[in-house]
Amino acid sequence: MSISDDIQAFLDDGHSKELRDQLVAYVGSSKSKMKQLMTYFFHDEWRYNQRASWAVARIASINPTLVDPYLAQMVNELDSPKHDAVKRNTLRIFEDIDIPKHIEGELLDKCMDYLVDTKQAIAIRCFSITVIDKIVQGFPELAPEIIEILNDQLDYPQSAGFKVRAKRTLQSLHKLASQ
Repeated sequence: MSISDDIQAFLDDGHSKELRDQLVAYVGSSKSKMKQLMTYFFHDEWRYNQRASWAVARIASINPTLVDPYLAQMVNELDSPKHDAVKRNTLRIFEDIDIPKHIEGELLDKCMDYLVDTKQAIAIRCFSITVIDKIVQGFPELAPEIIEILNDQLDYPQSAGFKVRAKRTLQSLHKLASQ
């Protein structure tokens, strides 16, 4: 069996934390196995995207260098994800890693769009808040604009998780803006 066949077998077996962890262990720190897993992350079949994205997010938290070659493509994929899980897991990855300078602008734009789009899943909007805060730390001149947008969002009914993230980010941005 090839690496691709092995990875597909993991993904075909179902969708559980146990299977995800087995797949993560199988990939380990292998760049060739990661490359094959990423073909499923970008696959046309949504089930493969969904399941692979969960494993990729876990791998990125353990060994972020394995996802480095794919970050720009992951940001591009946010334009047309096949499943919300891909958006959610992609943003989760960007919460935990150092974001390369060359993709910050595009990622910030996408996260801003998700933040203000009340039709987006709450997890996507919450992860977007954290990614926005990370990026804006390098661009303090943007803090006042983001503060205004977050305050506007808090004027509407929001989930408890959204409110907590927004308020935490507002504290961070107010501190940044006052420097």
